Amino acid sequence: NEGGSCKGGVCDGFEDGQCSGLCEEGYFCPAGSSSPRQQPCGGVQYYCPQGSGARQTVTAGYYSTPLDDKGDFGRFNGTSTKRRRKMTTSFTRASQTLCEKGYFCNGDGHRRACSEAGSFGNLTGLMNSTCTGECPAGHYCIPSVGNPIPCPSGTYGSTVGLTSPACSGLCAKGHYCPTGSTSKTQVQCPVGRYGAVEGLKSD
Repeated sequence: NEGGSCKGGVCDGFEDGQCSGLCEEGYFCPAGSSSPRQQPCGGVQYYCPQGSGARQTVTAGYYSTPLDDKGDFGRFNGTSTKRRRKMTTSFTRASQTLCEKGYFCNGDGHRRACSEAGSFGNLTGLMNSTCTGECPAGHYCIPSVGNPIPCPSGTYGSTVGLTSPACSGLCAKGHYCPTGSTSKTQVQCPVGRYGAVEGLKSD
């Protein structure tokens, strides 16, 4: 079968009828392909394992990998050189990975932090920005921790959706704020004592 065409996922045939090898990961090779990189997989919503004859669509609850850099959410970072490098990797994703706790993946290939939407996520495979629920008052939420974290003593969190341990700010003078406080005047200093500074943690 000299010059014989090969099936999807492998390259052109030789005289013995054997094809050259499998299509490289990040690429797909339709029938009759002559290169291990015949077609780039496409945007981040697709992935192509080694030997792919067609690209596969990322499943909701998963994101495509490998990422361009650690912590990447699929956004360009502004510099032209890095932008070009990210574009190359973004078009040659080879697999899909289950969305970790603290993140959601809606099926477009990206991984996004629940905290960016004011939520928290204590389950894997979350598919929308509501995640597990809203980050409650008196707490803050970050991607690396699945559950809400109480605001530190001396601070307070008066609103939902906070993303920093600074929360809403320091406790007011004349008052103190235990862990998880929701008001800057959470607890008054008791009779016979005073609080001359902000951020007091106890009486």
